[in-house]
Amino acid sequence: MAHIVISYQAHAYNTNAFLDMFECAAAAGNVGHTCTLHISGLGLTCLSLKPEQFADKVHPKNTGKMLKSLPLYDVDEILVLRGDLGSDLFAQHCIQGHALADTVITWVDEFPTLAASDIQIHF
Repeated sequence: MAHIVISYQAHAYNTNAFLDMFECAAAAGNVGHTCTLHISGLGLTCLSLKPEQFADKVHPKNTGKMLKSLPLYDVDEILVLRGDLGSDLFAQHCIQGHALADTVITWVDEFPTLAASDIQIHF
């Protein structure tokens, strides 16, 4: 089976991209593919367990709770770019006061190099 690497960089609440990414990751695991999720940039907003603090939401889902459920769908790794945590983007989107869904994620300084056989999908 294939190994799918999903790169997630979109705002989790101001777009529907997180919901699409979640369905993609869950579907990959359900059909036997292995899946790794790379989160960076505005994608860090999906770590929030307090969606009520975001303005201009397009959906009411709690993406932090959804993220914590991805291992049930055989998503083997959820990697988050540590450098983006201290960035202006992080502060600009007011994530500092949020409880973060950090129990299933691994903080990294850089994402691993992709293998030639990896299938990469961007959201």
